Amino acid sequence: MRKPNFTKQANKKKRTVKPAIVEDESPVEKPSFDVVEKRKSKDKSVIQKRMLILCGGADTERLYFESLKENSHIKANLRSVEIDIITPKNGIIDNSVKGLVWEAIQKKRKADKDKNHYDDIWIVTDNDGWNSYRLRAKIRKNNEIHVTEWNFICLLPIHICELIFSNCPPFFISEEEYRTFLRNLLSNNDYGMYADMIISNTVKEKQFEQYFSADAKALFFENETFVYGQKRKLKEKDFYENWKNYVQIAYSCICFEFWLLLHFEYNTTAFLNAEEVITYLNSPRLRKNYRKNSSYNVLKSNPNDQSETADREVINKVKTAISNAQKLKFSYGIIPHIFEINPYTTMNNLAEKLLSL
Repeated sequence: MRKPNFTKQANKKKRTVKPAIVEDESPVEKPSFDVVEKRKSKDKSVIQKRMLILCGGADTERLYFESLKENSHIKANLRSVEIDIITPKNGIIDNSVKGLVWEAIQKKRKADKDKNHYDDIWIVTDNDGWNSYRLRAKIRKNNEIHVTEWNFICLLPIHICELIFSNCPPFFISEEEYRTFLRNLLSNNDYGMYADMIISNTVKEKQFEQYFSADAKALFFENETFVYGQKRKLKEKDFYENWKNYVQIAYSCICFEFWLLLHFEYNTTAFLNAEEVITYLNSPRLRKNYRKNSSYNVLKSNPNDQSETADREVINKVKTAISNAQKLKFSYGIIPHIFEINPYTTMNNLAEKLLSL
């Protein structure tokens, strides 16, 4: 029997690997150290600043800022600035004042951990009842009015209850405003007898008082106990007391639309809500045809105009709004609590920041 030739088979399995054909044998010149460093430096300089804007509204504020940063007259200056705009539609669960501050704390913590720090952090909010005496819900039962947002079952005479709830706005931003309403509504005798009781037993939101308090824990703690976000199972360890060092506020009273109004005129009207401001914007006086989600295009003479001329018109209107907001602030003189003044805005501070970047 013939023995298999394993050596021959092994030699057959071997393949000869031909050297690659190199057309140009000359060595490839590597970039110098200086060139590499310049490239790295250029990559790092693409984003030189990062800004975070947290909006309490879902669309109006976001569309305003997103469109503004695309404006051709400031876009070039913003190429090196990354602006993150967060709203209830893309990450914010609680759009109250404390909810926005909490989100700012968490976003900064994550950014710092990722070594991708924010240079500016802003919350955009309005005083839509976040710091006010609330008089909204009421239930008639057994010929008594039970007020769900008062701390007691109303024992006032029925005619007074009817007067209050037939005429009152949803909330009052200050005790002075509340007292003025009651004084104009009630007889002198009824006012003297019941006003203090009504005011002292009305639920009051205090989020702006807590925000502007020197105590950084006031928004989230009661009697040194962490009370925020219990339903969401938020943890005290995620609270950082230094938030006052970096969170800035762009505030409007009574609503963001008041800031838009200042783009067109100086106005000191104490509007009760956004609907009143929108009605005024669309009135024969201004004829802006404004609706929610058109917060940027309404600034143009022709909303469909995408030209540089239209962009310049918008920038000029923003500058007008900044000037009008400053004029409004100075008209009040010394202001102990801006959240008890209607109208008022600090939106101009954020607008100035964006124009100066």
